[in-house]
Amino acid sequence: MIYTGRPNTNIRITYNIAKVKHTLAHPYLMKNKSPILVYDEDCPVCTKYVRSFRLKEEGAVVNFVGARRSSHPILKELAEKNIDTQEGMVLITGDTTYHSAEAIHQLALLGSNTGFFNKINHAVFSSKKISHVLYPILKFLRSLLLKLLGIKKISHKKKSHRGG
Repeated sequence: MIYTGRPNTNIRITYNIAKVKHTLAHPYLMKNKSPILVYDEDCPVCTKYVRSFRLKEEGAVVNFVGARRSSHPILKELAEKNIDTQEGMVLITGDTTYHSAEAIHQLALLGSNTGFFNKINHAVFSSKKISHVLYPILKFLRSLLLKLLGIKKISHKKKSHRGG
């Protein structure tokens, strides 16, 4: 899914095949120029992926945010917009948020084409069609692996604050 928006605009929601657009106008996003990748830090495959990933642009940085234990403000924003980090990685670039298959596809386009991992990643996931076919399979395998390892699902329960 793709989520886009600009600060101080009304929320626009457009439904297409795997595309939803709306504003993610968290102050952190407005100041931050580097892409943010939200991933499951308890998943060994996800962790290996983010450790191996390199951007094309030399010196460019991706901010990696663990979806389970991080207190990063973007997690609250994603939860408020009902973007489920259990369902897949989330990539935020500027005012656009990519989720699941779209995230991995965009990462392949942003990623370096040097090194074994990055060459494979680019070759496979730079195709939008292949990303959308393979992602559900990879998600299923991830769920199976986490179950076998005894790792629970990611939970972002909204906290209610009661004044008193």
